[in-house]
Amino acid sequence: MHCFEGNVSQLLRFWAGLTGDVRAVLMIFVIIFFGLLVESLTTQASAAPTKEAGDGAPKEESRLSRGVRRNEFAVWGGMSPHATAVFGGLRPAETKDRQFYILALRYGRLIGSWRHLDLQYVADFFPAAVAADTVVTRAYPPEDSRARGNVYGFGVSPLGVKVMFRPRSRWRPYAGANGGFLRFREPVPLPQSEKFNFTFEIDGGVMFAGKTRYSWFGGVKFHHLSNGGRSPTNRGMNTIQLFFGVSFWR
Repeated sequence: MHCFEGNVSQLLRFWAGLTGDVRAVLMIFVIIFFGLLVESLTTQASAAPTKEAGDGAPKEESRLSRGVRRNEFAVWGGMSPHATAVFGGLRPAETKDRQFYILALRYGRLIGSWRHLDLQYVADFFPAAVAADTVVTRAYPPEDSRARGNVYGFGVSPLGVKVMFRPRSRWRPYAGANGGFLRFREPVPLPQSEKFNFTFEIDGGVMFAGKTRYSWFGGVKFHHLSNGGRSPTNRGMNTIQLFFGVSFWR
């Protein structure tokens, strides 16, 4: 009992220490998750065959209720060998040698299916993100005097959508977009930035569907993070990431 009370107390202290932005994003994630859970249970309950009045044959079901696996559970990882200044944000000298690594757990929900494409909601939880060789201190003058280090963080990306093409083939190209946040132990990408950063991603790749419930996927992702003007400087960091992962469908 004391252990349970201690865990609840730690959870409440953790919640109280979060900023209003982080709380809002987490609440949106929880609402979406439980809404999809209720919708999934309702769909499964109504998917059982029913008999038409005066007809012994089962009533025809929709394609989504005829054994199509709608829930995806995945783990994936991505890395970027260096940041880019092509899309603005950091200056070319500040992008040099910066690397970015991320590990993600994903939940996906099939929300629409047609002959040539599937539409899916996706949400990612990031238990680990590393901004490697980022600028952690800067001395003035001179302007280019700086120290670099690795900064660790975590986050969620609850607002995501993915379009899968050729859903009935083994090789399935897809494109997607996600939005969320990452919170680091130190300001990223510059000392004048914030620990809390909003994120936006656009990715494209290919999924290989095996004969079992498992699938493998990989591709290229454009990843942007910035603090949304919550600090004196809002120069974001843009990276091009390679990612690979495995999915389990049920």
